[in-house]
Order: sequence, then C-alpha cells, then structure tokens
Amino acid sequence: MRSERFPFMFSLKVVFVREIFETFYIFLNTINPDSMKNLVRFFLPLVFSFGAAGQPYLSWEDSLGTANTDYFARLTIDQSGRLFASGLSRLSGQWHMVSMEYNAAGQRVSTDWSGVYSYSVRDMVRDNSGNIYVTGTGINSIGIYTAKYDTAGVLIWSHLYHGPDSIIDDGRAIVLDAAGNVCVTGYVTVANISHYVVLKYDNSGQLLWDVMDNWGISSAAYGITTDAAGNIYVCGGAITLSSNSSQVFATAKYSSSGQLLAANTGYLPANVFGEARDISVDASQQVYITGFASPGISGGTADIYTLKLDTALQSLWLESYDSFGGQTGCQDEAYDLTLDNAGNVYVTGWVQTDTASGNNLHDVLVIKYDNAGNELWHTVRGHANSGDYSTDILVDPVTQKIYVSGGWRNNVTNTDDFRVICWCQTLPCSEFAGLPETAQDEALQIFPNPASGVTTIRLSEGIQNAALEIFDARGSLLEKRNVISGTMTVDVSAYGEGLYLLVLRDSRGMLGRKLLIKAND
Repeated sequence: MRSERFPFMFSLKVVFVREIFETFYIFLNTINPDSMKNLVRFFLPLVFSFGAAGQPYLSWEDSLGTANTDYFARLTIDQSGRLFASGLSRLSGQWHMVSMEYNAAGQRVSTDWSGVYSYSVRDMVRDNSGNIYVTGTGINSIGIYTAKYDTAGVLIWSHLYHGPDSIIDDGRAIVLDAAGNVCVTGYVTVANISHYVVLKYDNSGQLLWDVMDNWGISSAAYGITTDAAGNIYVCGGAITLSSNSSQVFATAKYSSSGQLLAANTGYLPANVFGEARDISVDASQQVYITGFASPGISGGTADIYTLKLDTALQSLWLESYDSFGGQTGCQDEAYDLTLDNAGNVYVTGWVQTDTASGNNLHDVLVIKYDNAGNELWHTVRGHANSGDYSTDILVDPVTQKIYVSGGWRNNVTNTDDFRVICWCQTLPCSEFAGLPETAQDEALQIFPNPASGVTTIRLSEGIQNAALEIFDARGSLLEKRNVISGTMTVDVSAYGEGLYLLVLRDSRGMLGRKLLIKAND
C-alpha cells in the first residue's frame, strides 16, 4: 500500500527549513565564531526534527564479500547493544559459517570464518552464548539437516530427518523457543506430493516430536516463530481444491507438545496466489505474516502482502505494497518481518528497480505499519546496476534502530556480498548524540565553517587510516572517502544550503563535527 501524502508533507517541511536558514544566515554572519558554534549546537536538533513524515534516517551500512557467493541469514542483538550477523560464504565449493559483530556505533569489531558445511543451509539462528543452529537440506536434497555449532564452528550435534519417501526434504526456517528448544519447519515429499513438517528438538539434539501435515493438496512451510508459552507458529504456501493449482497463504499453530491448535489458508484477494514467507507473534498471541503473491495463475507480477491475524488465525487486516503500480513483470517480494515494543510491524524484502526483461535489478525495501495496518513509511536502499536483497530485519528494543541484513548482487562480477544496513527512527542518531565538541575540535577541524565552496579538513596527528563521511540533515550518507592523515579539502559547493554532519571513523571510535553550508555571497 503506497501513500501519496508523504511527499507533500516533506516538501512543506523542506520549504519551511530553507526559510529558517535564509533568515538565520544574515544573523550568523554578524556574530563571532564561538557564538555561532553555540547557536549551531542548539539549532541542529531542530533541523533534524524536520524530514519526510516519519521517514527513517540512514545511520550506517557495511559490506563484506569474497570472490564467491556470500549471504546473511539472521541478526541478533544482545543487552549491551552489540549486533551479530551470521551468514554463509561459499569457498572452494564448500559453505563456511561467517559471524560478524558490530558495536553500537556500527563498527565491525570482529569477523569470524569457521565451520564447513556439506549440506545446503537455508536458515540459521544464534543463541545468547554465541552457538549457531542451522537447518537446510541433506546431500541430493535427502533429509532435513539440523545442527548446532559452537562459537568456533565446531559441530556439537546434528540430525537428519527423513520424510517417508526422502525424494525432496527441505528445512526452511529455524527458531529457538524460550526454553532453548530448537524448532524447525520445512517440507518433505510423499508420493511426489509436498507436505509441511514441524520438528522440535531439545537443546541437546534429541527429537522431541515431529508433525507432517498438509494444508490442502500440496503445501510447504517457510517461516516459523514461537510465543512465550512455547506454542509454535508456521506459515507457507498451499495448493488447495479452490486455488486452481496455485499456492495461497497458509498458517498453522501447534502447542508445545505438538498438538494442532489452529490452521487456515487463503487470506489473499480473489485470483491472487502466492506464499507467506515469514511469521511473527505478539504478547497477546496475535499473529503477523508477510509474503508475496501474483494476480492470476500465470503470475509474472508480484506484490507484497502483509496481514495481521487473531489467535484463531483469522484475518484482521491485509495490506499490499506495489512499487510499480501493477506494471506487468514487476516483482516485489517480502522475506521477513518483525515487531517493535509498540506493536508496529516492519517488513523487509526487495523491490524491482528496472522492469526490462532479464535485468534482475532490485533494491532493499523496508515498510513500517502501525498495529492497525496503516503504512507509516517505506524506504529503499540499493546499489546502481545490482540486485540488492534482504533476508532478516531486527528492531533494537532500546534504541528503536532498524537493522537489515542480506546482500547485493554485483552484476559485473556475478558475485554476492554480505550487507548490513542500519537506520535510525529519530535524529540525531544515538551514535551522534553527546559527541564532545572540544574533542571534535582537537581531532577534526573544519575551516572555513560556514562554507560555501571548498572547505579544509585537518586531522590530528594521532588519526590515521580513517573514513570520513558526510551526512545531510536527514541522515543520508552523501559522500565517503578514505583519509590517511593530515589535511584534505572538500568541495561542498554541490550540496544545498543547510546543516551537515561530518563523521570521522577509525579503529578507536568515531567523532562528529557540524558543518554549515551557505550560498555564495
């Protein structure tokens, strides 16, 4: 669901801010530098409060890749605000586990490459001790593979679950419940018919119970979650008697002992077919699902659908997102969703940026809905001429920062690289708040400031091999360059009038400095 009111509100605020600046420029030129510094320090948060209504602000992003295929599966965050991104890398024909840690400022403080997988891993999750749990499919797609690895990538236990025929068995999603039990969903084949399965292991790898079921003629599950009571929820796609050989959204709820409590299919508008890819549940056991679907049996165009369900898995509301207004051949797909403490719903996936046949160009998408299903905002992020995608989304319960993991496809080298993106929902972002002005003056000097053309940036002698980033008042990264040491110049004449933030990052931390750009006299 796209809103046309946001651009209008943003344009009003831009005009208002520009008028404020034009009023203050005359005054700023009449006061001494120290007074100007105090005024800018006071005025910057006011400028940051203006922006596209509710839009998030890019805080940082990070990419890492090899010459092969790399992708992230899951994000976790601990109580101290450290972010962990766990993924897979294809090296010398084998899959290796990659675990990356970021501090609260978005700096990657460690990267661990460990473990070798002989199986195709579809999903993974990290516990509070750093152990990694994975699920996927066995050799030649025989058996659902589930395993636990320690922080060094050493296998602790593994289990291969076989369907009755073991023609195609696939583990698609994994989650830990509150007691540390390992819950897996996916599908197996029986007489060439797909059935979804739910598996529950204890933390030592003992299979506690398994369920094989079907929502209709054929079905597969792709998402799984649990609630505080230990109930397990799964979602996926099902071919039913009324779906004309195409999939519709499907959900099921099981007790902690494996008893079916509720199940439902359909949900989508008439003659729209697709599959639900992820599921979440709130404290009142109301359920949220997202996925993508196409109008008509032949497909060719996909839109994103997000729903809220009651405790009996009946639909309460449905919202759709279409980036190209129904244009044939446009594919918008959602793969993950999460909730924040206020019950807002965040969906991530990707949107196609070029509908020309075979280009396969798309950007990362994040949509935020309130608990009633109203779209609050959406944002996209991507590289030029590439396929950017996301596989997981997380909202920090303390800072409300939004983290997305996934990757991007370099269409020139035909390789995939890891990618993590962070957005703030309020400005200034917490990593910019409270930066000591005196420390900034000593380590990062900018003159002239205000500037209208070329400005000079001088670094203290102790700063080497750093990165300099320039952000506008909305938090968008405008420029990034590597700085070895000493003095450098930056031409800011191409930037519009206003307040900007220069951030210097090195291995020890980050410093910020405010820059005021005004028109030439």
